[in-house]
Amino acid sequence: MAIKKTVALPKKKSNAKKISKKLIVLLPDKKTSAKKSSASKKELIIASADECFWVNDGPALQSLLDLREAFKTLTKAQFSYHLNKEKNDFSNWILFVLKDEKCSKDLLKAKNMKNALSVIEQHLKGYDI
Repeated sequence: MAIKKTVALPKKKSNAKKISKKLIVLLPDKKTSAKKSSASKKELIIASADECFWVNDGPALQSLLDLREAFKTLTKAQFSYHLNKEKNDFSNWILFVLKDEKCSKDLLKAKNMKNALSVIEQHLKGYDI
């Protein structure tokens, strides 16, 4: 619900009747502002069991949150199995399953796990989680 605030307009000096006019300004309350800011964030997609990402010799991932945690613990061998000069499985999965084109494109630029983790963490800020 909006908060009403009354503001007095300056009075004009004239020979006519002196009339004091007031302007009502509606200010959004804090709850309304919070709803609008979270509404602009994207909804996190959770992949179904048949669309999850299976890390080589590792866990199955269902979301960007899972991928973020995986990037903290994957071995170099696991990481390079999925991201190397020939392919970027993480980027493809994000594009086609999680439907985040920007994150997928940014992940293509990552050359190591630290950079990849940074990309995922940055994009997660745009999600309502």
